[in-house]
Amino acid sequence: ECGKEKIVALFGPGSLFPLGMDHHYYDMEYAMVEQAYTEVEAYEFDYRVLREMFLANQDLGLKMMEHYCDFTSYLFFEIASLSSDNSLSKVSNVLYGLMNTSLCRDHTLRISQDDITELSGISKIQVARVYQLLRNENVIQTSRGKIRILAPEKLQSYCSYEEL
Repeated sequence: ECGKEKIVALFGPGSLFPLGMDHHYYDMEYAMVEQAYTEVEAYEFDYRVLREMFLANQDLGLKMMEHYCDFTSYLFFEIASLSSDNSLSKVSNVLYGLMNTSLCRDHTLRISQDDITELSGISKIQVARVYQLLRNENVIQTSRGKIRILAPEKLQSYCSYEEL
């Protein structure tokens, strides 16, 4: 709400995203806003109910643990990428990562340049420069709210090794 937003993750079908099951050391729910890019069906549970669900269902508890491990790995990757990757790698990581989501059909991403700016953590002008480079090299084709990936292999070559 103060003008600074950062997209930290995209979740696909069947995703679990509880912020906790018990006492919080950090009240993240007051610092985060969840926003859907596509239609979703979301449920909210009291932490005590969620904890009982996990204790009663071992498979659900295991899925939750796998999700937390993946999410933690992603956050470590994000920290490393933001501090060390160049703009080309950051934008390429985002585009390549989105190719396997519901936002992509027939190598076309339905996402705005502003969204790529938020996801990559770099300025709008830097994203525009990277787009120009990728267009000049026939890696992408852009139009309002769409990015067509013309050369996925070439795009992948610009990604940081963690994304591969």
